[in-house]
Amino acid sequence: MAFFYTFVNNISYKLKMNWSLTMQEMSQNPDQETLEKIVRVHYPNIKQNLLSTALAQFFELREQPGLKKKPSTSEALDWLKLLLAEDLSATDLTKQGKNALPQLHGALLKNEQDVQLFERLAFMARNQR
Repeated sequence: MAFFYTFVNNISYKLKMNWSLTMQEMSQNPDQETLEKIVRVHYPNIKQNLLSTALAQFFELREQPGLKKKPSTSEALDWLKLLLAEDLSATDLTKQGKNALPQLHGALLKNEQDVQLFERLAFMARNQR
């Protein structure tokens, strides 16, 4: 339901701004470029390096096989809101390494099985070093 309200708000804002909507933007799972546009509507002052790093992690996590519920646009917006509230930078997101869980990953993973899956994967990745 939260996605629906976010989606409607995005459409309303774009219509007010006389922006055109593509079918891709109207899909539930937009590509990285489209999601970046959506994020800019909600957080126009977000730093580009934080946004790029966060979206790269989001899409990497989203493509992980075995997820019960892939994170959607709504989860991405919630997660970015937390990152901004915690004043995290792009460096903060990458300092634990590529195989680590994203900072504040609980906002992205809404299913307990998915959280456990990622924690196991991160644990196994740390042990392979």
